Amino acid sequence: FKEEHNVYQNIEDSGKSISLCGNNPIAVSEKIRTEYEGLISHVILDSSLGQGVPVKVPFVVGYIEAIRAKTNVDITIAGGLGPGEKVFRVKNLIKEYRVSVDAQSQLRQSGKITDPIEWELAIEYMHDAVLCYV
Repeated sequence: FKEEHNVYQNIEDSGKSISLCGNNPIAVSEKIRTEYEGLISHVILDSSLGQGVPVKVPFVVGYIEAIRAKTNVDITIAGGLGPGEKVFRVKNLIKEYRVSVDAQSQLRQSGKITDPIEWELAIEYMHDAVLCYV
C-alpha cells in the first residue's frame, strides 16, 4: 500500500498525539517507529491546526531530530506558514533538516481555512517555499 500511496499521519504538537506520549520527542518517535513505520510515508508536525499560529521552531527541532534518529519517515512542518516571511522564517529549518512544508490559513487574506484559497497567495507561497530549498 505504501508504495502506491503517500500516507500522512498528523502529529499535532499542541494536541492529543504528543500529549499522549508525555510531550516527549523520544516517546513520540518510538510510537511512530513501533506503530506506524512501514504504514505511513510522512508525519506532519503541526502546531497550528489551520489557525495561523506560527510553528515553534525550537520545539519542533527536538521532534524532528528524534523522529529522524528512530525512523525512516519523512517529515512535514506546518503552522502559520504562508508567502514571504511566513515561510522564510523556517528557511534554516528546511535547509538543515530537509523537511517539507505545508500551509493552510495563510493562503487566504482572512486567515480562515473555511474560506476559499486565494490562488495568488498560493502561487506566491509555492515560489517562496521553493526558494527555501535552493
